[in-house]
Amino acid sequence: PLDVCQIGGITAEQADFVRANGYAQANLVEQVVLGSVSGDLGEYGITSPFAKEGVGVALAVEYRTEALDYRPDALVSAGNLGGTGGPSPGVRGQYQVHEAFGELNLPLVEDLTGVKSLTVDLAYRWSNYSLANDTQSYKYGLRYAPIDDIAFRASFQQATRAPAVSELFSPSAFGLAGGSDPCAGANLRGNPNAPTLEQCLATGLTEAQYNAGVNSTADAPGGVQDCNSGQCNIRTGGNTALRPEDSKTYSAGFVFEPTFFKGFTLTVDYFDIAIRGAIGIQPVSAIFNRCFGGDQSACDTINRGPTGRLSGSTDGGANFIDNPLFNTAVFRTKGFDVQADYRIRLKEWGLGNVGSLNANFVATYLSKFTTEAGQGTGVYDCAGLFGTTCGTPNPEYRHKLRLTWDIAPIGLAVSAN
Repeated sequence: PLDVCQIGGITAEQADFVRANGYAQANLVEQVVLGSVSGDLGEYGITSPFAKEGVGVALAVEYRTEALDYRPDALVSAGNLGGTGGPSPGVRGQYQVHEAFGELNLPLVEDLTGVKSLTVDLAYRWSNYSLANDTQSYKYGLRYAPIDDIAFRASFQQATRAPAVSELFSPSAFGLAGGSDPCAGANLRGNPNAPTLEQCLATGLTEAQYNAGVNSTADAPGGVQDCNSGQCNIRTGGNTALRPEDSKTYSAGFVFEPTFFKGFTLTVDYFDIAIRGAIGIQPVSAIFNRCFGGDQSACDTINRGPTGRLSGSTDGGANFIDNPLFNTAVFRTKGFDVQADYRIRLKEWGLGNVGSLNANFVATYLSKFTTEAGQGTGVYDCAGLFGTTCGTPNPEYRHKLRLTWDIAPIGLAVSAN
């Protein structure tokens, strides 16, 4: 026996009795066969009549396999050691990808009045996944430099991310997800916005449990107990029906390299990125909202046992929400990236041959970070916020400044964030 309520009351022998070593091994194997060709077509006379440089081209085909074999022992698989709120079962699976892609660099105009250079960049990639849809990614960009000192650039890109092996093949297992049961007694009593009896009955609650919650008081609580510590039981796992995520990115900015200020470079870029069909589990609140709105498929994922609660023991296959991975979330972020670099040899300042000084400044201003975690959750602007809805902190502004003094063979640096 252990007395966990007494400071220093656990002996070494008692600790050894409850201590265990877990073991897990994972093999992640990627095999790639790639063939590519690239070159400058200017050597064959393929050049814009207003440019000196030729058209640059790169073409390639690729075959790739991705395989994962994760093997935990019984303790790790059962979730007895990690404190994760659920088991960590083994995962085994693989998929294959066939791809073809190409890039073009097209110098259109060079060394004319008002146009130092004008260049177009194009790229395209086609991918065929054995367990997902075909995907297409592409990019087109424009770079215009009126003089040597400054260049303006803009681009549009569509990108995709296919599901990982673990997202496809992880077996179903119980775990925890942040959330609350709106039909719990504490959320029903004295709440004018509480769900109706019919809505809670659709989630598997009984009429007696609903009435016990509505008629209870703070001094005499009743009804179903809410999820412990704001965490409800879920049963989650991989989903071989997942589709690739896709994103669209718009960017525009400039590069400033003044000839009158040697060693200095400044870049400023605006970005607008939207991701749709992001892979993840549905928020517990979204599942309830869909159920309350009449979506029977959402109601069917809620499994209540005799107690009606959605936390605690899942013995007997009750007290949880079925919540496998889905293409569910939508994100959009907008803002500005700024980077400034300055490098100078100190002898140019008359200080002798004492190395060089480098300064680097990087900053991001986040004007918007909207998230829609799932159908029925609403759209939230998380710029500058964090928490249950917004997740990890999303600072509106952040920067990093680093100064480095290099004098061979020593380098000294100081940074501030």
